[in-house]
Amino acid sequence: MKRVIPFLFVALAGCGSNPVPEKAIQPNVMSYQPGSGVVHRVFPTPASANMNRLEVKMDNGSVQYVDTDSRDFQRGNRIALSEDRQIRKQ
Repeated sequence: MKRVIPFLFVALAGCGSNPVPEKAIQPNVMSYQPGSGVVHRVFPTPASANMNRLEVKMDNGSVQYVDTDSRDFQRGNRIALSEDRQIRKQ
């Protein structure tokens, strides 16, 4: 362990001499298309632990991600995304 610490110090010291320029983070803008599909994954949203993000494989072959505060949707559920941005089980 004593050999690793000096090595890490030297490696990290080199990082300080070449600062990485800061850039603004740009949010992802997800397109929304109404239609039917199947939920392939459910995971928490990065911004809020109270929301779930659904990865939906649409019938037309595209993939959409939709966020919801509902816990009713699980992997394998067949759903419909409406024009007014509502999610319904089919």
